[in-house]
Amino acid sequence: MTVSNPNPQRGKHICGFTLAEILIAIAIFALLVSIVMGSFSGVFSHTEELAIERVNNAMARSCLLRMATDLNNAYVEKPPFFKEPETMQDPPRYRFVATDRSNSAAEAVRLQFASLAHVDLSAAKRQGIAIIRYYLEAMDEGIDPLWRLRRADWLSDAGPLPELANDPILCENIRSLKMTYLNAEGESSEVWDSSSADYQYATPRAVRIRLELASPAGPTVFQTVVSLPLWRPASGKV
Repeated sequence: MTVSNPNPQRGKHICGFTLAEILIAIAIFALLVSIVMGSFSGVFSHTEELAIERVNNAMARSCLLRMATDLNNAYVEKPPFFKEPETMQDPPRYRFVATDRSNSAAEAVRLQFASLAHVDLSAAKRQGIAIIRYYLEAMDEGIDPLWRLRRADWLSDAGPLPELANDPILCENIRSLKMTYLNAEGESSEVWDSSSADYQYATPRAVRIRLELASPAGPTVFQTVVSLPLWRPASGKV
């Protein structure tokens, strides 16, 4: 004789999770999620630093290439076309003059010289001897300020040199810019004036450029040396 069970669930083991087990599982899941998100955050942060480094590298390379092009095409007058100035109040228009002003001085002209590497941004596309000027402009006024380097380019027959204002930017995020000038004997100087008897009216033989840019990973230094194909020796020398 078969006896039916009036309660089919009776005798079966019902499985489930206790509240403690659920809380432990949630805690483990939260820990794993935080680890994964932390890893992604580190990857994204590193990617941002690499992107800034790539921009800095491209900007510095373009800046140094432009400066090298200008210097390689420097225009230098030689005797008998060059005449020693009678007074410092009347310096030659095509002089090579460099200063070493502190980075605390805004719009400090670091270098001015004549060059055949004129860049005409107008539709006229004129060519000729241009006066090139590099000068620094403050980007901020913090404890450790950053600078941008601007390039002024003015044809020598276009009248008086204009005031410094909104010239094309060569480089930004500059912590320091140092230019050293070498004479024919290899002696270096951080200032120069080819219209001065102190420099025997000579122009540099080469220019060493050191550019330091700021980045999240720390300062990055770029350097190059440009030999001037055309230069004027010291007065009285051949």
